[in-house]
Amino acid sequence: MSNFSLQLSDQFRAHPQAKKQLVKLLHKGQSELVKDSADQPISIVIRVRNEAATLKALLASIQGQTYTQPIQIIVVDNESTDDSVQIAKQHGATVVTLKKAEFTYPKSMNLGAAQAIHPLLLEMVGHALPAHNYWLRAGVRHFADTKVAGTYGCPVANNRTRWLDGLFRYIELRWYRPYTAKITKTRTSVLGAHNCIIRTVLWQQHPFDERYEAGGEDTAWANWALERGLVIIRDPIFSVHHSHGQKTLGFIKQVRAYTKMKSPQPITKMSNQRKSHFTR
Repeated sequence: MSNFSLQLSDQFRAHPQAKKQLVKLLHKGQSELVKDSADQPISIVIRVRNEAATLKALLASIQGQTYTQPIQIIVVDNESTDDSVQIAKQHGATVVTLKKAEFTYPKSMNLGAAQAIHPLLLEMVGHALPAHNYWLRAGVRHFADTKVAGTYGCPVANNRTRWLDGLFRYIELRWYRPYTAKITKTRTSVLGAHNCIIRTVLWQQHPFDERYEAGGEDTAWANWALERGLVIIRDPIFSVHHSHGQKTLGFIKQVRAYTKMKSPQPITKMSNQRKSHFTR
């Protein structure tokens, strides 16, 4: 289609195979992506701490999205000492401060969500980056179905991704989850809060459970929605670059830790290995 103008991020340079696969999926879904009828006003909550460089790139990418409805930006800052707050304000974001000593994943998410003024709410982190300019529309389009409570995508590698992490993400995109699907059962990574959209009215009914201090609150929220007969959609086109840059052993330990996030865990009981990769 002539009006399908695709722009990819430059973080695919080191991952050409992932780029090739995502472009294939994007062209397959272009008939829906060129339509603006499903766009809705949305509030985007971005959690940051000392992420000035990546936050600047993220905000620029959001402003460059192919999207027709209002976008509210909310930055939850965890006492950054760099230029994160100034950059957020320069891009017109509402900035909310959360003290470093008080940080937990669900608390930061709820604090930002409380500022939302639009019917859809996107939760993400300052070191994520949309993979292309149809990212936002790809996630929002599913909410034309009133039964959809949330959407999320498969993360793709970024500039600091190590080989095992990058291979895992490519396999996920190429063979394991290369299709849009309705989720019927929760597991680790479902509705991952580095990049997920939910309905604001549903968050108001059921905020993220703050007992999950060390993570897992996003999947717990998805489980709450499914138990009420609502729908969660996984869409690989709704992708962001996201990685913690783990080496092989660290990546394996991180994956094992994620699989244990099935019940609330206080931050005080986190292992030293997990604390070393505790990101906002």
